[in-house]
Amino acid sequence: MKTNVVIATIVVGLNACTATTQTALAPLAAPTRETVEAVAIPPLPEMEPFSAAQVAFFQKSFPEGTTFSPRSIPQEMLASEDKGNETYAAARDQQGKLIGYIRDFKGPLLATQAEPTVAVTFAFDANLELLTLMPTAPLPKDAEGAILADGDLPQLINIAKAPTLALLAIAKPADTIDANGAVKPEIVGAVVTGAARLSRRIAGLAQESRRLITQSPGVWDKRRLQQVMASAVNSASLAHALAELLPTLDDPEIRRAVYQSIAKSYIEALTIDPSRTREAEDAIVEAQLINPPLDPTKVNDEIAHTCFLLARNDLRRPLVERCIIQLRSASSHPADPARIARLVGTAHFVAGNLAAAVSPLVQACGAIHIDRDPELHLQLVLAAISTGKGTQYCGTAQELFQAHPMLPRTSEALSACGPDRVLELTEKIRTNQKKELLDRQRESDTPAPALSLEDDQMQPVEVSAGEANMISVWVFFSTWCPHCASELPRINAFVRATEQSPKMRGRVHVLGIRTAVEKERIPYATFLERTKPTFRILTDATFSMAFSRFAKTQGVRPELPTVAVLDSDGRVRYFLAPGDYRDTARELTWAVESLLK
Repeated sequence: MKTNVVIATIVVGLNACTATTQTALAPLAAPTRETVEAVAIPPLPEMEPFSAAQVAFFQKSFPEGTTFSPRSIPQEMLASEDKGNETYAAARDQQGKLIGYIRDFKGPLLATQAEPTVAVTFAFDANLELLTLMPTAPLPKDAEGAILADGDLPQLINIAKAPTLALLAIAKPADTIDANGAVKPEIVGAVVTGAARLSRRIAGLAQESRRLITQSPGVWDKRRLQQVMASAVNSASLAHALAELLPTLDDPEIRRAVYQSIAKSYIEALTIDPSRTREAEDAIVEAQLINPPLDPTKVNDEIAHTCFLLARNDLRRPLVERCIIQLRSASSHPADPARIARLVGTAHFVAGNLAAAVSPLVQACGAIHIDRDPELHLQLVLAAISTGKGTQYCGTAQELFQAHPMLPRTSEALSACGPDRVLELTEKIRTNQKKELLDRQRESDTPAPALSLEDDQMQPVEVSAGEANMISVWVFFSTWCPHCASELPRINAFVRATEQSPKMRGRVHVLGIRTAVEKERIPYATFLERTKPTFRILTDATFSMAFSRFAKTQGVRPELPTVAVLDSDGRVRYFLAPGDYRDTARELTWAVESLLK
């Protein structure tokens, strides 16, 4: 099984996959034993160490600096006239603390010149505020060869530290001078007298150096991450490779996203192979999960969430126990108490310690809304029932069944209201669900636009909804959206219901529209094998244009999955509310039957 990870903070865009948060992960393929296959971790570009003379020069700006590590700037990030300036230095003190950055630069004053007459070293503090700049050769005051006087250097440094907006608004140093050879009036006083071009060049280089130092680590990190993702053959291998990669990454947001992907991949590997007991082999993964190199102000919240996912899936109980002990003893930047309570309550619940689960679950549910995590609130209801205190959660049980009827054990939770009332409440709530749905019927005189799609042979197909005596159900989905993968089996159930219903048989046309294909991470054939749709599927192949146009004409956001019900005139009458635990088959039956004449 070829596995790729979608890093949320990197791969986000149109048609975001939206639904109720589902944290219990299920394997996408038939269970199989996964072995860890080594993935080569791409190294950072090799850099020559700085010479003793260079270090001595750098220490003029950072006397406390003991280490100056060379870092690389990707060539494509540099302007053509600035090529050859691909190196900067990260300065650290004796304790290893980052204290600033140094960038040497040598290039022309003007883009039209070939001679590298501007030679200067920029020094920034750890927050990338410019500290100073040091010429390494006399600076050209203008293009005619005049040299900047030493007395003008302090003013030039101040301009580089805080250039005016008017100066930065001038695109090129050459444009600081008008056709008559005079300094443009809007920057008079904002440049060194007689050195307008140099002032703009230096101010621009300071700004550009900040950008390059900020963004270069992320560019290298993304490249290396993509190579790792493309090389991993299964979830276990990916988790191991990412755990090895994580400590070598520089970009804080990419580190955070990779950490989350380690957790996702590891949980998937454990879920696919429940008998996996390779604690020694997985030690590198688990070490990163409970002690990752993340922002210290956020790291404990991240750890708490990861261990909660393990607990909810009843995986690696010893690791979960270690995690709880570690989080409870954290003195610096402790995790959100609600996150810890959710973790502890869930760990007790899955272990069968229901009485012990109640108190932390009460605390967690008080902070986490039922729509955000219905399963958490369901655990509280079931734990309370087991301790004879279910009555006080009767309202919660009904709310769960109303909004999330397909959540496992939700019907059982209704016994909080009394075992003899389950059937009565089930019928009452379903009546309310049906009324709520039918009350959302849309009034429209305008048919939905025709969809320009492709069939399996990539041949164009034009789809119009209006068809005499037929109701259409359009299901917009993507292969990479987990909520879509949850929805499609319920669409299959609805198709079966139409075949078994004398009222609906032969009068309902269900069409799946596969969209956002440019983000797909697995072969389409693999997706079909996993989900086994029993209805026709066509493809919105051109950057989701058909879906985007449809959503725009209907005044809805292009979210996935989107399920629309259209009448025989092609008018959209219903949009089903999203949710991992909605009873889609039942809701579609209610919607379709309301439109059949």
